[in-house]
Amino acid sequence: MSNDKWLRYFWILSSLIFLIYLPAFILDFGIHNDYMIWSYENQKFSILGFPESSHLIYIGRPLGALLLNLHFIIFSGIKSLIIGRFIGYLTLILSFFLFCRIIITHYQSPPLRSLLIGLGIFTLPSVILYVIWLCNYIPGIFTILLSIIAYYLVNKGYIGKKISIYLIVSGYFLFFLSLLIYPPVSLFFLTFPFFVTLFSDTKMWIENRRKIFHQTIIPLILLGFYFFAAKYIITPLIKKILPEVNNYKIPTTNYEFTVGINFKEKYEVIKELFSTTFNLWSSNYIPNFFWLILLIILISLIVTGINYYKHEKMRSKYSLERVIFAIFLLGISAMPVIAPKGGFIAYRIILVPIVFVTILFFWSVEILLNNIKRNTIIVYSTFIFLTFIILGFGAFRIYLYTDNAHREYLFVKNSISKMNLSSINRITFLAPEWGDRIVDYPLFYDFNYIGTNFAFMDGLALCILKQNGITHNKINISYLPASARNLNKEFFRLFKPYIDMNIAGFQNKPPEFTIAMGPMCPNKNQNNIGAQLLIEDYNGYNIVLFGENIWGIPQGLFTDFSDISLLKKKNGVLWSGTVEKLMKDIDEIPPEKNSGLLAPRLIEKEFLGYNLVRVKGRFWGFPLGFKPDFKDPNLSQREGVVNASSIEELKKNIATIPEHIRNCLYGPRLLIEGFNSYNIVCFKGKLYGVKQGIPFDIADPEFAKKKGIISGTSIENIKDIIEGIFPNDLNESIPILIEEGYNGYNIVRFKGKILGFKQGFIPDYSNYNKLSQDKNVIVAQNKNELKIKIDSISPKSNRWRIWLKWLKDKIQ
Repeated sequence: MSNDKWLRYFWILSSLIFLIYLPAFILDFGIHNDYMIWSYENQKFSILGFPESSHLIYIGRPLGALLLNLHFIIFSGIKSLIIGRFIGYLTLILSFFLFCRIIITHYQSPPLRSLLIGLGIFTLPSVILYVIWLCNYIPGIFTILLSIIAYYLVNKGYIGKKISIYLIVSGYFLFFLSLLIYPPVSLFFLTFPFFVTLFSDTKMWIENRRKIFHQTIIPLILLGFYFFAAKYIITPLIKKILPEVNNYKIPTTNYEFTVGINFKEKYEVIKELFSTTFNLWSSNYIPNFFWLILLIILISLIVTGINYYKHEKMRSKYSLERVIFAIFLLGISAMPVIAPKGGFIAYRIILVPIVFVTILFFWSVEILLNNIKRNTIIVYSTFIFLTFIILGFGAFRIYLYTDNAHREYLFVKNSISKMNLSSINRITFLAPEWGDRIVDYPLFYDFNYIGTNFAFMDGLALCILKQNGITHNKINISYLPASARNLNKEFFRLFKPYIDMNIAGFQNKPPEFTIAMGPMCPNKNQNNIGAQLLIEDYNGYNIVLFGENIWGIPQGLFTDFSDISLLKKKNGVLWSGTVEKLMKDIDEIPPEKNSGLLAPRLIEKEFLGYNLVRVKGRFWGFPLGFKPDFKDPNLSQREGVVNASSIEELKKNIATIPEHIRNCLYGPRLLIEGFNSYNIVCFKGKLYGVKQGIPFDIADPEFAKKKGIISGTSIENIKDIIEGIFPNDLNESIPILIEEGYNGYNIVRFKGKILGFKQGFIPDYSNYNKLSQDKNVIVAQNKNELKIKIDSISPKSNRWRIWLKWLKDKIQ
């Protein structure tokens, strides 16, 4: 195939890819957290709008969170998700085109080989997942495109007689931005160095090796800088600005932004990574397919080794160099999975290792073809055969996955359409339990090979309700485990309307499989499903299913189901054989005797210096250290106490209180130590500057009037007052150490001046005039002026240390 005709074949392959994606452009469905866009107002942009935004920022992906929220602005209904998937397809085709263009024009790769490798890469399970799962468009296929453009700019900067620093810097900057979206996919950048390492001849390797080394080492340096910056600068800074991120609790160690060293854990991850990556397009449709791929690669390696020994001219130090470098790159590709604490395998994470194995596989095929008598028919037949296999696997996967997701959507839609939505306030799902298969053919690894496992069915229901003009807060979505249907024949009559997901009509014949898609409920044995919360906060009670009874537990009461006889004796606890009877019993309790309504219940601890409590139908915020008396008629008037009708309003009100007031209403707290020989402290919401050496006795009601103690309205106001006092205070004959070891100087206050003594110099305070003129002494009117003077004579290396210390102090 000539270089000027490769585009014709590219468009043919693009059309074939469009055909295998066709079900995703026709059928209505969402995947997993795609349905979450109906749980918030996505038409109004907010960086924290999407419910998982805080999580993304917390784990070092702030740009990903921003772009995800921008991306979801375009979706308003189930039909609009089709547009999103089509945009994903267009991004895929653009990435496919740029990938082929780079390796054909920059590295003279034959078009036939380039197109086949490109087709193999862009039909991998990971890429298909990125296109049809909208929540993975930004971290997935969009980030692939960014990394390809970044490499194009970098590589373009090296082409020609003169290196273009502008293009190279622009490319690496774009690569760094992609790290802030999703680092495991950003490493697609290294696909090109890996390709050149395998496919270039000795001459091309010698010409490009220095550039390839640079294009590998610099991204790794940027990756290290990203890890440091995200962990110690970017994320802490955002956490200070956004309380929602600061209060986010990470759900599992799999997402900790920390390197792990548990070797047993790593072994299991590596073993799983090996079998998953070498399955390529089969994705466990053929469980042992990876052995075939591995066998082809091993045979080609053996053949290559034999050829090296047969032909002296092929022996070269460069061959060993390339082998070592290829192994190094393979190791780097797996680091985002192996290195983190609690790493786990999922196709959305392991794209780059699979891409590297794909390239290695095609290199092996080419080695074997070159050792067969060169024949155009054999080459083209191999091309057509591999194209057929690759597209076949892709088409099969996309059809099964989209069909299952579509059937799920239609089932819920039809179930809800039969309900009288004007007269209900709750829909119950008979939810599947954790991770059981429901189809005869395995699908995406991410969902334990089933259709839409882990799908948020509440979001799915909210999507359908919104199409019927009902907003997300009008009808409550609750869950029961599917196995609970065996407990009581009359039980589900009390929970109408309910939707039994066991008969949702997937790619199997119910009731062959008793469990559908999970994990809406815990993984429990059918004979012992444990205590299940059915209704939360019904007139101050939580309604719980346990054993053969329905229990009413007053909110705020510690519940232990291990001893039923003891539980029945607790004040306020009710039980009944039906939910209907229990709810009637709760309704009959007078509000003034309802222990659930009367008892305070802790909602959240330590939110911006407050404990959040619900009591008597309202939400209260109590400063840390404050012990509320709920019988106090003036409780709402106590200093620092906040209350509201909703938890959202309460948090908003607390956030408006200045930080120094929130954190020290009921105990003194040191804010700044040693500012011009003053300590700045807060107590009971007020700020004080206390001269060092003067006791801060809070038990003394007159302490604020003592000499050496000043008060102010803000930290800056206190500092200004101290700065005004300091130059006029000329009576100090005792030197006071303000700061030790600042850039090689000790800073001391003496005789109304600030002096900087070079470390190692012993000052003689008996003669001030002589002391102030010594070459080892710097004199200034205030501390800031002195530091500027010290910085101006300091080595540049020390200035960097000063800057890093300042940055560390700010973050802390």
